Amino acid sequence: MRILTHFPHQIILSRTWLLPGALKGAPEYAPQAQKVRASTILARTPVNLVRFRVPRGRVFVIPERCKECNYCWTFCPEEVLELGSETNSNGYRHPRVKPGKENDCVNCGMCTWVCPEFAIYTTEVASG
Repeated sequence: MRILTHFPHQIILSRTWLLPGALKGAPEYAPQAQKVRASTILARTPVNLVRFRVPRGRVFVIPERCKECNYCWTFCPEEVLELGSETNSNGYRHPRVKPGKENDCVNCGMCTWVCPEFAIYTTEVASG
């Protein structure tokens, strides 16, 4: 087993979490350590999850500004965007929302921040 990273209170060994003090500097102590599945530690839910509202957004593209840099659909955390087939007057293909993903945008604004030509932006959609 190889130590992947150290946290103040846990040591991650591949997919198994070992509690503090389990390793004395050598991996051969790993079988004697108290092992806890990563899913039990990582699967925490907020106390106020019922009151939490996931923001929804709508993506707008200005096709004539797009230079097909690939940043917006590459860095979209929800993978809402894809490269479109239509071209603008300069011959560049601009992004579009993937079919079936129209309601998946969370209005994070990542596409707006990474676009060097200011060709894309999002607005929040009222949920309800």
